[in-house]
Amino acid sequence: IINTDDSFRYADTLRELDENGVAVIPGVMSADQCDIHIAELHHWIDGFQGGFPDQFSSIIHKYNIAHCPAAWSARLAAKPVFAGLWGTEKLLTSTDGIALAQPPELQGSGEFWKEGDYTGLHHDQGRDRYGLHCYQGALYLEDAEEDDYCFMVIEKSHQFHTEYFKRIPEHRKGEFRKLDKGSIDWFKQQGCRIRRVPCPKGGMIVWDSRTVHAGAPPKVGRENPRWRYVMFVCMGPAAWATPEDLKLKEEAYEKLRVSRHPPCNGVSLFSSKHTSKHDFTELPEIAKSKEAMQLAGVKSYDFGDGQSNGPKAPEWKSTPGHQGAVKKGQRGK
Repeated sequence: IINTDDSFRYADTLRELDENGVAVIPGVMSADQCDIHIAELHHWIDGFQGGFPDQFSSIIHKYNIAHCPAAWSARLAAKPVFAGLWGTEKLLTSTDGIALAQPPELQGSGEFWKEGDYTGLHHDQGRDRYGLHCYQGALYLEDAEEDDYCFMVIEKSHQFHTEYFKRIPEHRKGEFRKLDKGSIDWFKQQGCRIRRVPCPKGGMIVWDSRTVHAGAPPKVGRENPRWRYVMFVCMGPAAWATPEDLKLKEEAYEKLRVSRHPPCNGVSLFSSKHTSKHDFTELPEIAKSKEAMQLAGVKSYDFGDGQSNGPKAPEWKSTPGHQGAVKKGQRGK
């Protein structure tokens, strides 16, 4: 870890992530800045003329949404957090989607939490990755209490990631895997517990990508019928990226594509076939700075400047597509 104020500040966060697989970091973005972005998002939603953006469990991957001003602002606000966690300023960012949800109380119908319903719990890191590959993040533009639409996690499940995948049969290609009841019960038997995680306005929840998690709908009778506004951000060491990763990142930036979570090793993008009059068509000014372009992977870092490049790249199952990432990661310090 680099010897900076950030690395000391996040020492407790790293311990929490190591022990429980999840941590909450307050004060990543000011409340005033959050309100500015909430207003921007509502202005965009108004363009649907009484309708609502297409989403799944509140998450939006269409409309080039990853390149709206709020998403890029969240990335730049979150960078010091990830720099403290990874021990390097030389980072690459995902261009994740965002989450928006109306209060079901105001709709007269909508999705509420059903007690004991854990069907959304999933892994975002598959069996081909060994060890810590990614810290995922969610920056909250509004308060989220335990009874709101919030984050749900199986604490300590990251510690059993390899063991879990050894005990289940091979599944379809890809990182994402939903858990069935038997799998959830297995994690409980290992001493893990399921809990809903609150987050203050402007705060960020960070979790190890091996940790089982989900979004949890609001509970009936909650005190405040809040909207959900969440900006998803993942960052990792730029030194881990292969030429193939960087090519995809350049495409994501130049063509306003939405990516999956891995920001620097094993990068992949969502389909761009869907187009709409509601699409964001230009990068916001905030995305055009040198810092933003380096995070996007379209401007390079100087890995020989004597400053930390972060830890060595993690291991993969032996597949040709990722051996280069392991070798390249040797630049890390």
